[in-house]
Amino acid sequence: MTDFIERRIRRRSRRISEHEYRKKQIEERLQLRREIERYVASLTMEESPQLKHHLNTSTFVLWMRECRRAEMYEAGRMLYEKSAICLSNLIEFQQVRVEEDYMVCMRILSRKKAQEPDNDLPDQCPQDPDSAPNPMR
Repeated sequence: MTDFIERRIRRRSRRISEHEYRKKQIEERLQLRREIERYVASLTMEESPQLKHHLNTSTFVLWMRECRRAEMYEAGRMLYEKSAICLSNLIEFQQVRVEEDYMVCMRILSRKKAQEPDNDLPDQCPQDPDSAPNPMR
């Protein structure tokens, strides 16, 4: 709630138009997505992210929510599983939000995986030529 109030005050104090405000908001979200992608890429390459790039708890919660909003489900999964954040350091409602965001990411990833055709797997039950139905009957 305070974030909303701060944004509203900033917008009114600078007297920017609604269009400019929306444009700036979109640019901020794109920048946030780039930061998330960069951090997740460093996690996937198994490089230790530099100390200045380690997340604090509020950034971790914000990034998990943004991964869910932006449909960056794989990034959300990697962020949750491989980042060095201890969930016990979070406040209870933050823990619930992060867990919920992670569960949504995992649920959607499992749906996508289930919908993908498995072309590389051989047939489960190969047809025996003797048991095939005879088209002449």
